[in-house]
Amino acid sequence: MSVGRLAYIKKFLNENFFIENEEGEILERERPVVTAITGVYKPSEREEISLGVGKEFSGKESVILIKLTIEYGVEIRNGREVFGVLSRISDGQLIS
Repeated sequence: MSVGRLAYIKKFLNENFFIENEEGEILERERPVVTAITGVYKPSEREEISLGVGKEFSGKESVILIKLTIEYGVEIRNGREVFGVLSRISDGQLIS
């Protein structure tokens, strides 16, 4: 059973954190908002693979993101599942 769909993701992180850009500079990200469009493919009932592109908005600078996620769920009991998630978010270029 293969199923594909398109998802729109919006996240707001209420925290500050630091990232290092390609030049080695440390940049503070203040409560960023992330939006992304993600394509999702389900090769089976328990597996899900998603790939998308988005943008992180924080202060005066924004970052383009590429997201890849692989999920696998295992039913434990009473219709409940435990999911293992492998996710990679790659930040692209900084946009001022």
